[in-house]
Amino acid sequence: MTNALQRYQTILVADDLQKWRDSVKRNLAYYQAATPLEATTANEAVRLAETHRPDLAILDINYDPENPGLEGDLSGLTIACQGIRERFPDSKIVVMSANQPEEVYKELARQYGADYFINKERLVEGFKEIAGGSLER
Repeated sequence: MTNALQRYQTILVADDLQKWRDSVKRNLAYYQAATPLEATTANEAVRLAETHRPDLAILDINYDPENPGLEGDLSGLTIACQGIRERFPDSKIVVMSANQPEEVYKELARQYGADYFINKERLVEGFKEIAGGSLER
C-alpha cells in the first residue's frame, strides 16, 4: 500500500540534534520513504537544498540550544524555511519543534512558508498524518 511520503524522491532533514534526525529517519523508513539527506544547521540545509532540490524538507526551528524559542534562535525559520521556500516554491516544507506554546510556533512556521508543523513530542502522529496525505490538501 502506497502512502503520500513515498511520492517524495528527495527528502532533506535538518536538525542539530542527532536523536531527532534519527527519529525522523525511523519514521520515514517505516513509511518506506526515500532515505533523506541530513543537515545539522540551517545554512547547511539551504546549501543541500540548492544542490539537491528536495521535494520535501523537514526542518527544526532552532539550532542553537543556548538561545531557544522566541527570544533566541529561530534560524530554522528565518534561514532554512524561508530560504528554501524562496528558492524552491514547489518543495513541501515541514517544520518541527518541541517549543511551547505549540500554537505560537505553528503560526510562525506558517508565516515563514511552512506547509505543515509537527510537535516533536508527537512525531509519530505527525508522520502518520503526512503519510495519509495531509501535505497534499
